[in-house]
This record gives sequence, structure tokens and C-alpha cells, in this order.
Amino acid sequence: MIATDISPALQQRYEDQRHGPAHEAADEDVLGLAAGEAEREQLVLAREREPLARRKRERERRALAALPDEEVKARLVALRGVGEWTADWFLARHLARTHAWPAGDLALRKAVAAFYGDVPDLRSFAARLHPFENVSAHYLLTGLRVAPLL
Repeated sequence: MIATDISPALQQRYEDQRHGPAHEAADEDVLGLAAGEAEREQLVLAREREPLARRKRERERRALAALPDEEVKARLVALRGVGEWTADWFLARHLARTHAWPAGDLALRKAVAAFYGDVPDLRSFAARLHPFENVSAHYLLTGLRVAPLL
């Protein structure tokens, strides 16, 4: 339950404990709650839950990192709204997999065409770049971006 009024003794106790900006921020939270600000209470509760959520996300990321590429892609694509493009980039950017090749990326298709000519099957083209598909994709995209400047 949220208090609707703060007693002068409680307010004085918190004012006596103020010794700097960190204490002032804590005081604002306590005094805001005592003044009946429901949204302030939600913010405090969210701050308390954040470390738990961060640890859970880290555990999930480590669990995915331990899986082979195809298993990670299968799990990600099974999620609603996540396709092969997203799964490929997740492997490349978040898990730093050396063999990740986002073949469905339109910019990558344009970069390959700019430097290697027309390539009908971008996924099979990755074999030419083995074992450096991921870094090659990044270099090709960067090259496409800066090539007009040269």
C-alpha cells in the first residue's frame, strides 16, 4: 500500500541522512513514494527487477552461445517475427560466429555485386570466403559505403 502522507519525523530522519547526490536520489525515491506517487513506486520496483532480468538475459545468451549455428538459427526463427535475416545477423553480431553469413541482406547482396559481379546464389558464394564469412560481410558492407568516396 502506498502511503498518502509522510510524517514529519520520517521526513526529518531522511533529511538528516543526506550526505550527497547518491543520498539525495534515494531520498527522492522514498519521499516520492510517501507522497503517493504510484508511478514512482513502479520505477523503484523496475529498478529492483532490472539486475534479475539482466542476469536472466545473460544466462540465455550464454546458453545460445553454447549451441551450434544451425541450432541457434532454428530456435530464433521459431520465434514469431524473427526470420532468417535476423538470425544470421544475431549469429554475426551478438555471438561473433566466424561462419555467419547474412545471405538475405540486401546491402550485402549489393556489396557482393559491386566487388564480385552478379552472384546468383549469395549463400553458396560464402564458401569462397570460408573461414572468414562474418568479417568478410562486414568488410564488404564497409567497402560499399566508402567505395564511392575513393
